[in-house]
Amino acid sequence: MAWVMSRRKARKLADARNLVALANDTKWTEFFLEIMRLEIPLQIKRLYEDEPDECAKVWIPAKNYFDSAHGPDLFLFIESTRSIAVEEVARVAKSVGLEFSVESGQVTVYGYR
Repeated sequence: MAWVMSRRKARKLADARNLVALANDTKWTEFFLEIMRLEIPLQIKRLYEDEPDECAKVWIPAKNYFDSAHGPDLFLFIESTRSIAVEEVARVAKSVGLEFSVESGQVTVYGYR
């Protein structure tokens, strides 16, 4: 039941900002497993936060969850991730089918756009 309520909350937050979901749990899992293996730090922007969290080390504590300074949260709340490791992150995002852009020396991988 909590998962259904979280999904509704994410959809409501995205709809309020006219955002479209671009990622799913499988793609995020594949992406984060490779990011963890490569030990690439990321900024993770959640739908309900104004500013991204700095994640020096990404960790997946349970299926479909990522962990940050604010504790674990579902992948479905990830609006985007950002990194200065442009080539590595872009390669990983492309390999798992996540949409990304590169500008100003940073790569942004989108969960919503």
